[in-house]
Amino acid sequence: MALKENYRELLLDAVVRVAARDGLDRTTTKLIAAEVPCNEVYIYRNFGSKEGLLQAAFDRADIHFIQMVIKHLDVLDDRSMTLE
Repeated sequence: MALKENYRELLLDAVVRVAARDGLDRTTTKLIAAEVPCNEVYIYRNFGSKEGLLQAAFDRADIHFIQMVIKHLDVLDDRSMTLE
């Protein structure tokens, strides 16, 4: 089970790297799988499609962003601090 989760995380990291490097239009499951490395079939089994993998990566980024905002919410509410 841990191996499956590790590969999911590796694929999520890989899709971000490939999309940043090559752009969304040129990001393919073949390039993503080569980045890990694993078989392309693993992407389809776990995410359904390249779009499913991208959505999962965006969802993960959203969750990390929300966690950071919540962690620093008290700083955002401090009226004594200036924007500088």
